[in-house]
Amino acid sequence: MGGTQPAWSHDGKELFYKGPSHLMVFGFNSESGSVTGTAKKLFDYTQYRNTLNVDYQVSLDGERFLMTKLENKVYNEQLFVVMNWVEVLTHESP
Repeated sequence: MGGTQPAWSHDGKELFYKGPSHLMVFGFNSESGSVTGTAKKLFDYTQYRNTLNVDYQVSLDGERFLMTKLENKVYNEQLFVVMNWVEVLTHESP
């Protein structure tokens, strides 16, 4: 079974990827360059945003994932970038 959006675990021993409807994982032995075991389904991701780019992040311990959950709401997607935010926080108001 194929997949998309591969992402390595922090230790390089697992490769996560998106299958048709589930986030999948299989083990990898970097010394031999071979797959260990068979791919396992981790969870259904259909309730999460699905884009062409890798749209999830794996925690350092490989136990948690950061994904954007879809809601039945319409969002005005805006991104606000605050430059010099440390100075803004430490600046005293008159």
